[in-house]
Order: sequence, then C-alpha cells, then structure tokens
Amino acid sequence: LTTALLTFSRFFARDMRQMLFAGFDGGGTKCEGVVVDASGTVRARATGGSTNQNSVGWEAAQAHFAEVAAELRRAVGPEAVF
Repeated sequence: LTTALLTFSRFFARDMRQMLFAGFDGGGTKCEGVVVDASGTVRARATGGSTNQNSVGWEAAQAHFAEVAAELRRAVGPEAVF
C-alpha cells in the first residue's frame, strides 16, 4: 500500500487581492498538483512522476515534486509566490 502525501499551501497573487491555494497529492505512481482561487475555480493542474521515496529514491521524488510545482507556477504566472 502506498501512502499518499497531501500538502496544501497558500500563496498570493502580486496584487494581494486574490488568494490562491496550491494542493499536492504525491504517491507511488504520480504526483498531481492543482491551483484554485478563493472561489474554488481551478486555475492550473499539473502531473509528474512518483514522489514515493521508497520507490524512486529521495532525490527523484524531490525532483518530481519540484517539476509539478514549477509547472503550476508557470501556468498561473510569475507573480504567484509559493
């Protein structure tokens, strides 16, 4: 059984008027990330490789997570900070 890691983080657009939320679900087969705005509208989605360090090793798991986070950041714009 693979235990999924679910992490939520909050970040703000440059104008500080619109709050965005990023959520990540990482597991043995893939890592998925999503960004939603305060109304719940999906602003970006990204999928990457496994983030299970027991399956792929710590460095690969970190790299896969970072790739998903970077793709989300590109999708919502450089003004997003998280």
